[in-house]
Amino acid sequence: MQKAIIGVVAVVIILGAVALVTQAGKSKPAPTPTPAAAVQAAQPIVRYNGSAFAPAEYTVKAGSKLVFLNISDNPVTISSADNAELNMGEIPVHASHTVTLTKTGTWTYHSEQNPAQTAKVTVQ
Repeated sequence: MQKAIIGVVAVVIILGAVALVTQAGKSKPAPTPTPAAAVQAAQPIVRYNGSAFAPAEYTVKAGSKLVFLNISDNPVTISSADNAELNMGEIPVHASHTVTLTKTGTWTYHSEQNPAQTAKVTVQ
């Protein structure tokens, strides 16, 4: 777990440095990926650590964005039989995927690699 946290911090630092260098001298900055730390501060986030989702239950308002952050050592594919908004492609190691939830209800999602690893989101 400590290696994963160090890895996320290193990625954030590298992305920040690349963004600063890329932006220098440009009149109109190009969009850059949001570092994981900034994503955590701005939007609700669900972390996947390879064995579970945390938190296991989340409640958001309809129209909200929810970020899924893969802090495991392997790529993960997250899917839901209940709500297609939660069907994601593969999320690489230490990367994130953002979904916008518009369909109200309580939805279960799982890891395709281990379908027993489930969690729920309630959209109000």
